Amino acid sequence: MSTKTLKNKALLENFFNSSERATVTTILLFLLFILMYLFFQVAQGTTVERCKMGIKLKELTPCTQLTPPIIFYKDGLLEYEIHETVLEKFYDSQSVEEFIEDFEHKASQEKNILLDKRAYFFRQASRAISPHYVNKPMPINIPILDTFTSEQGRKVFEEMKLNNFLAKIALLKKDVQLNWTNSESNLYLIQLDDLQIDIKSLIQRQEASAKLLEERIETLKPQLNFLWLYHPGSGWIVELVFWSLFGLCCCTLVNNIRDVRNNEYNAKRYTLFFPRIFLAPIMSVVVVALISSGYMEYNSNLNNFPYFLALAFFLGFNSESLNAIIQNTSNKLLQPLAFSKEKMLAANKKIRYLPKFQDELKNVRPTSATMSEIRDHAKVRIKPESEKQVLKMYAKESE
Repeated sequence: MSTKTLKNKALLENFFNSSERATVTTILLFLLFILMYLFFQVAQGTTVERCKMGIKLKELTPCTQLTPPIIFYKDGLLEYEIHETVLEKFYDSQSVEEFIEDFEHKASQEKNILLDKRAYFFRQASRAISPHYVNKPMPINIPILDTFTSEQGRKVFEEMKLNNFLAKIALLKKDVQLNWTNSESNLYLIQLDDLQIDIKSLIQRQEASAKLLEERIETLKPQLNFLWLYHPGSGWIVELVFWSLFGLCCCTLVNNIRDVRNNEYNAKRYTLFFPRIFLAPIMSVVVVALISSGYMEYNSNLNNFPYFLALAFFLGFNSESLNAIIQNTSNKLLQPLAFSKEKMLAANKKIRYLPKFQDELKNVRPTSATMSEIRDHAKVRIKPESEKQVLKMYAKESE
């Protein structure tokens, strides 16, 4: 270490020779980081604005108004999709699993009730329509009720689109009014009117069931709101950097208080706080990358906002221990990169690794014993011969 470096180090340690000065400096830096963090949060906009940006980037945002955790599709019978990633932003994995299991059980019960109602409706529709087409083809395709108990028949009932069936009944009514006689059509039209009322009631019942199931998500409300931790794109890295710095500052303050209480304050130890300001965020990002890769023996859910905040803070708080984690992991990752003696020997024998003009120069090697004679011989014979070979090679390529 140079004399100038030692002098600067001594000046820094002398400046922080007082524990009060060290504590005040740490608090001021802590406040500076907090102000920078608040400025970053304001610059990012409201959570709704961030979620809208996330939707533009085709991300699953945690804003339930814009990205509902459960989406019901209009086609089919209570067909839905659960976005577990959205739920995991707020709740632990066990709570999410328990909620999904309960939700699927309730949805299955509700679907069975609706299937029974559909079966009853199509039975009534068949009784109302089929007698009028004894010797004619049926104008509307009605599911066969005998197949309701089979898996394939059940699927037909589930996939039946009630709105399409309602539209077909409306067209059938129009055809009856135009082409049938009054004596034939009066009773039939009354029956078709009743079917329209029944099918509208069935559609409303299905929509009410979907709404009831959607409201079950309200039973899983988080205790606290951590939406302010969401940032579209790679904004999570900034959160990780700031919260690791907050953890580092808190650790330094705790250590200072303990050292002052025990009369063990050491300026040399305190000055190590400054290089850790740069190391802690970088090592935190590396550790989170290792966790995300899935190669570490570590069960975690980085999608969970409260967990991510706590992890980022602890990475800064225990930044000194990160060195051992990264060192151990790097040794395991780089271990397979050892050289293979067999492959090196094999590569040495390959023609493309031999000197370009080795064969041509075999006949012009000197037999002299001294180094000076060998050097002179190389200038006189070997160098010109090599130049000739190069010129011949380029002349052939130009031809």
